[in-house]
Amino acid sequence: MGGFRSDVEEQMARQNEEIAILKSQMKAADRSGARWAVLVGSDEVAAGVVTVRDLRSDAPQSAVPRDGLVAEIRARGTTT
Repeated sequence: MGGFRSDVEEQMARQNEEIAILKSQMKAADRSGARWAVLVGSDEVAAGVVTVRDLRSDAPQSAVPRDGLVAEIRARGTTT
């Protein structure tokens, strides 16, 4: 019988693994030369948005309505 503590520890371990995977994917995107990363997780799907991160600047990432993604990228332009 696992109990509450082991359930919490298991959930934390899964979250840590997901974070490590995301970091690895972001590094791979950066190495590929990609300018933008578009993140779509369960929270974004539920809210009808995507998270846009500019890989070439320190600008904060932002949530954008899913149907406005292309317009948002165009508005931000491609220059650093």
